Amino acid sequence: RSAAMEDAYRTEPPFRLQGSYRNMNRLAEKVLPVMSDEEVEIAILDHYENESQTLTTGAEANLLKFKEMEGLLTEDEATRWEQIKKTFSRNLLLGGQGENDPVSRVVGSLSQISDSLGAISGPNLEQLESLVAGLRSVPVNVEIKVLPVEQREVNKSPLDFDTRVDQQ
Repeated sequence: RSAAMEDAYRTEPPFRLQGSYRNMNRLAEKVLPVMSDEEVEIAILDHYENESQTLTTGAEANLLKFKEMEGLLTEDEATRWEQIKKTFSRNLLLGGQGENDPVSRVVGSLSQISDSLGAISGPNLEQLESLVAGLRSVPVNVEIKVLPVEQREVNKSPLDFDTRVDQQ
């Protein structure tokens, strides 16, 4: 996506490591005919790591986006990149004046609740279903006795309940 695109239309932070002729010339100077493909990849990655450090903001996001485009993300980096994109989208949603805007604070709180509820699904939900199924399989012996009552007191039930539960 273009770095000139407005943030309102983005799903991730702007990518600002787009090479210029000057950058490509500096990179081309480092590539030698005797280098293997792996060595060329390392030289390119090293070049863009250095370039990302010159950015005033978003160095980490830009480097992770570059690695994503090149298929070089590790599992930890992919997790971090997803986290950055989620935070970027949430910040776009909140807009407003940040901490000074009460509406933004309420929307932020609701967004955190929504994220927390979303985290309940998956393994946690499966564990809960397994627990409930296990509890249902426990045999329980319940004995109900109904005794006739000749005189009934005003605030007393006509049935006599024994609250003991025997499990086998």
